[in-house]
Amino acid sequence: MASELQELVSFLHDRKAGVREIALSNLVQFSKAGPDSEYDIFRYKNYQPIKDLKILARDRKASTVRDAETILSNLCDDDSFRELIAKDDDFLTLVLKQITDTNNANGDLACILLSNMAKSDSMSRIFSMNLENNGMNDMFKSSKIPNCLIDIFTFGTNHKINRFANYDYLAYFFADTSRFETGRTYYTSRQDYDSEIPLKKLLKFTTDESKARREGTAYTIKNCLFDIEKQMGLLKSKSILPAILLPLALPGNRGLDEEDINKLPPELKKLDSQQKIEPDIEIRITFLESVLLLCVTRQGRDYLRSNGVYPIVRELDKESKNDKVTDIVYRIVDMLMREEKPKDQYDSKSEKEQINAFLQLEDKENFASKLTIQNGDKAQSREEEDESDSDDQIIEVV
Repeated sequence: MASELQELVSFLHDRKAGVREIALSNLVQFSKAGPDSEYDIFRYKNYQPIKDLKILARDRKASTVRDAETILSNLCDDDSFRELIAKDDDFLTLVLKQITDTNNANGDLACILLSNMAKSDSMSRIFSMNLENNGMNDMFKSSKIPNCLIDIFTFGTNHKINRFANYDYLAYFFADTSRFETGRTYYTSRQDYDSEIPLKKLLKFTTDESKARREGTAYTIKNCLFDIEKQMGLLKSKSILPAILLPLALPGNRGLDEEDINKLPPELKKLDSQQKIEPDIEIRITFLESVLLLCVTRQGRDYLRSNGVYPIVRELDKESKNDKVTDIVYRIVDMLMREEKPKDQYDSKSEKEQINAFLQLEDKENFASKLTIQNGDKAQSREEEDESDSDDQIIEVV
């Protein structure tokens, strides 16, 4: 079987187009990750099939490009394949041209491939790249690649720009590239060409019909909030908190009294009975983790209290009846409902030290379980508190 597959991948650079096409269509199934995966065949002759696939991705025939890029997208699950694909500047430029060509029949597939490539740290270079002229760029007001991608994602919903593509999967590209410091700086910085902050353009998609758009946007928001110094600027724009809370709010603000509702941002004061909470538990948790990140500073906690966040998450927990949701809601409530020290006794230096320690956490995905709450020289984690039975060991937020 191995020899037969090696022969099959060797046909990827056959002189006859028909032979290459047959080889491609038969190889798609072997590119998928899994316990019985055969994708090691693409390492044949020092990764020659990868080089062939990149060439075939430039073919004029849409079906050839589709099969070649499907295989390359699948192979990005493997670190070594992904690095070979993502570090190739010429190939990256090709994929970007395909996405920004609004007549491209494989536009969405190119978005998937780009998003998979974005799992490579080398993709941080995309924030310094400019769009090369391919004759299809009149719609773009900026030549900066990230600006082009944000705009095509924002305006390209429901095939409005390209009848073949809706660009939903770019949401995952934004999520993965917001892991980088350069990415977070871009998403949270006002751009010269339109005086807009890119992250704000994404906020309306937290309640979108597309799961890809909701999920990718949720992770992008969460990643950007790891830049603690940018949090209050984003909150004061009065758009990010409603975007996070809307997917968490119950229909008609069920369970909230008049006093609770009066504290809410305007966008949440008059929710009707058709309001839908986020149906996917993992996305809900991601939004809740964003709320928890906003609890890291005293300013953030005060802002959340004054905007009625506690009742929203309290009622969501009752509705969800999910252990993961309950755990993170417990952490949020713990941060928001404890008595703060008076502001004249507030130790901002201690808080900065706590924040710096928090930002050094290597495991950002599981940051919630590592978050500490400081009292003087002592910090205690949620797990340590859970092990304590005595009230006098509960610590106070500074």
